[in-house]
Amino acid sequence: MNLDDIDVDALQNEIQGDGLLDEVREEHMPDSNTMSEEAINKWEDENYEITPDSVKENADHLLQSLLKREQDLYNHYQSQVYSQTLVYFLKNHYDVGQTALSSFDNDDDDDMEYADYATLQSLFTSLEEDYKSTDGFVSYFEKILPKIYPAMDAISVSAQQSRRKRAGSSLQSHLLNLFDRASFTVENVISAGNGHIYQIKKKNEPDDVGTVDVYISCLTTMRDRFRQSLSDSSAVLSKENQRRFIATASGTTLITASAADDVTIKKVREVTNEGFTLIVFEEVKNKQFPGIEGVISYKEFFSDQLPEILNIDR
Repeated sequence: MNLDDIDVDALQNEIQGDGLLDEVREEHMPDSNTMSEEAINKWEDENYEITPDSVKENADHLLQSLLKREQDLYNHYQSQVYSQTLVYFLKNHYDVGQTALSSFDNDDDDDMEYADYATLQSLFTSLEEDYKSTDGFVSYFEKILPKIYPAMDAISVSAQQSRRKRAGSSLQSHLLNLFDRASFTVENVISAGNGHIYQIKKKNEPDDVGTVDVYISCLTTMRDRFRQSLSDSSAVLSKENQRRFIATASGTTLITASAADDVTIKKVREVTNEGFTLIVFEEVKNKQFPGIEGVISYKEFFSDQLPEILNIDR
């Protein structure tokens, strides 16, 4: 097998999406909820117990610290998953079930149809043949490195995409954890367009006390995707005067360097004109949008907005 013989599209399909990487992540990468819980527990072990008062007073600092802590955890797990993906394939799939599906007595390896990850199986068969037929370290790697590159490229691209997707769910998970630490109970979370409706009440309230619906769309950046929250909401949010928020980490370099300039006054106007309130970190609000109606900090959300909503909206 030469480099030109590798079906790159088929290789990518086997690795990305619900392919090999998904299998490896399922086995070795905790989901966002589990990782955010690990992050907050580690943070409390090293600092102090997060109480309702500390959330109301320091929600912005706490959320930033927790997001950074989870990023460290994610990078740790990610390095294990992505660096070991092909090793995982080698140990768990290569040369397993390689009997031809079309014929059990066909001796021509070129006609083999593999049960799992056919393109990867063929690639690794070629690598093994190179190993057996090549003398010398340099000569061997001259042959195999070009062949391995498409697989490594597919893994690298998937890692970048996964990191971006994970950031949004991470923000949501940490908000849920802070709800809990701030003595709010989220009875139910309903997927709604580009966000979720959180059915919230205060902890220790009687069972017959109803919840209040609060819509929150958690976005790590304020690029064009934030407009999906605005357009989706008209279809999925039917209640009049529904409390609607967009929570973001934008305006800082916490998630990506390019997100520092994502929040603009034009975007703020788009958000507020649709009846949304934008939640940003306190430093972003104070530096970029002091006194701008419809922009609040996470501290204001937990100390003012949520208590007000629970007192007024039921």
